[in-house]
Amino acid sequence: GGYAILAQLYNKQKNYQLALKYINLSITIVEEHHLGEDGLSGSYEELANAYEGIKDYKNAFEYYKKAKELHDSIFSNDNKNGINDKIVWIKNKDNNDKTTNYNFS
Repeated sequence: GGYAILAQLYNKQKNYQLALKYINLSITIVEEHHLGEDGLSGSYEELANAYEGIKDYKNAFEYYKKAKELHDSIFSNDNKNGINDKIVWIKNKDNNDKTTNYNFS
């Protein structure tokens, strides 16, 4: 929807605080109106992008993981490599900051 598009634009402009605001509004609407897992998966990925932008790697990891789980339930194995790559990158990046227990199951 419109809020998700605004969030994506703000992420591209590196205005991560506004991106967080609008993607959270988008997620609320998708959840309240049961608009489907596909929209929610994309919203979680956009939320993860914003968290990554502000270097909040723990939340970025969690939302990339949520996006991957929803994505996996919707699409075939051929389409999930991009999110998997992000999760591995975030895990490696965060390991430089502190030890975090990651559970991919």
